[in-house]
Amino acid sequence: MDDLQQPRPGEGTTRSGLLERISPREVAIALAAAAIIWFAVDNTQSVTIDWWVTDRSSPLILVIIVSFALGAAVALLGSRRRRKRKERAAKG
Repeated sequence: MDDLQQPRPGEGTTRSGLLERISPREVAIALAAAAIIWFAVDNTQSVTIDWWVTDRSSPLILVIIVSFALGAAVALLGSRRRRKRKERAAKG
């Protein structure tokens, strides 16, 4: 019998009820994910990376992701270092 219970007011599956439950943050995350997936699918061609000693061929999206991750890691380490320097200056 529990399966046949009527939904409470505001809990229906109507379109307006669904739109009321989706936050702007969730919409932004969904749009960003769609853009990233579209970008990845669009950049599947292979590129050659010229190292000093050898060459290597890799998918372009992999090169972009690795470059982004390395840049984010450097930025994160730099911001932590700057924060610690400010904290030391404030203490002493």
